[in-house]
Amino acid sequence: MLELKEITKTYNSGEEKVKALKGISLKFREAEFVSILGQSGCRKDYSIKYYRWIR
Repeated sequence: MLELKEITKTYNSGEEKVKALKGISLKFREAEFVSILGQSGCRKDYSIKYYRWIR
């Protein structure tokens, strides 16, 4: 099982801070199939990169 709690990600855009993720929690059961959907350019790849980093 994989569980992520209260994930946040903030980007700096010039002088402005942009909150891309705010308090996201996910829980995946063993052998569960998961799909990440979203519009082009919405940083779906970030979720995968983040998971690989914490692993």
